[in-house]
Amino acid sequence: MTEAAGNEAVLPPVAGAETLKELRQALPSFRQKLLAYRIAVVCGGDTSEREVSLVSGNEIFKALRIEGFDVELVDIDYSALDAGTFAPFDVLFLALHGGRGEDGTLQGYLDCIGQPYVRKS
Repeated sequence: MTEAAGNEAVLPPVAGAETLKELRQALPSFRQKLLAYRIAVVCGGDTSEREVSLVSGNEIFKALRIEGFDVELVDIDYSALDAGTFAPFDVLFLALHGGRGEDGTLQGYLDCIGQPYVRKS
């Protein structure tokens, strides 16, 4: 995994595949590498959009679990957040709506502690 701005996770090119045939051949081993990541789906928060975030997070969690990923659902508590909160995870999937989850505050914090993350678009 490589990084874009801050610690936002960006997947590298798949094994140097340049053609569709090469991509098809490379995907199984690439998928195995991805399945090794420990992922936290971060949702909840303390805004009026908390319930929407919990629904989004749960749907993302279920989809990743069905695909075989090692994934945990994390209902974020900003008051108890410290550098060790996300230490067990290789990458975070941010499923937060509103407030610190969308205004860059959490992303800035994650950048400072060196924690890779992806976000919904």
